[in-house]
Amino acid sequence: MPHHTAFRLTAAALLAGLTALLPSAARAGDTLKVGITSGSPPYVFSVERGDGLDLEILHAIIERMGDTPDFVYVPFARRSLILTSHKVDAVTFWSLPKGVTCHPAKPYRFWRNALFTAHKKGVPGTGGDMRRTGIFMGSEHLKPALAKIGIDYDSLQRIYTVNAGVRMMLYGRLDSYIGDYPTVIYNFHKEDPTGEYEAKILHFFPPTPQQLCFTDAAKADAFNAALDALLKENPEVLNTITRNHGLKERITPPLSE
Repeated sequence: MPHHTAFRLTAAALLAGLTALLPSAARAGDTLKVGITSGSPPYVFSVERGDGLDLEILHAIIERMGDTPDFVYVPFARRSLILTSHKVDAVTFWSLPKGVTCHPAKPYRFWRNALFTAHKKGVPGTGGDMRRTGIFMGSEHLKPALAKIGIDYDSLQRIYTVNAGVRMMLYGRLDSYIGDYPTVIYNFHKEDPTGEYEAKILHFFPPTPQQLCFTDAAKADAFNAALDALLKENPEVLNTITRNHGLKERITPPLSE
């Protein structure tokens, strides 16, 4: 074997060895395994196919990182255990996982709870009658925001699912409903496919960030850099994804209250 050929092979082997020693976050083109904890439409239709609002937004950012996303479903109650065991590189969250050290990235979208009413198009609404108002389960964190607009949390009807809340509005069993904007709009169109009714947003509550928490700080930094780069190149790139899902109000950064 000629000496120069042997040198090239040795150099290539050395480079491969050094690359193998680098932490995964230092290399481009990784497969990033992301645990998805919220599995309801329109955020997630199919984890396996990468189909859904959250998955499309995350795909755009992770692709900008130079990595390939591999989405897997992670039960919310087991997210800390799965992170600790390094079965995933990151999980989605709106409240930090407990009992595990992970590195939060910047929000990639926001939960936007709102107060809705619904009435037939061309027919006046309830005229401000809000005596029968429903709210989603697990909504205790909204108590202070509700108090600011004069709504007593304890007087609200707890509705088990968003779909049930929307149906109750459409059938006149609720005057209004408080829930997540994209989820309510999705279920509204599902229950009223002919567009006979009109949904009206009376009030938006302060947004809650939805984020990824990474096992590797360098990957969190790379995600943040990719998000910043995407928004610098085109501030509407993520908002375009949400509009393709029929959403008129912004739920992605940049977002002001």
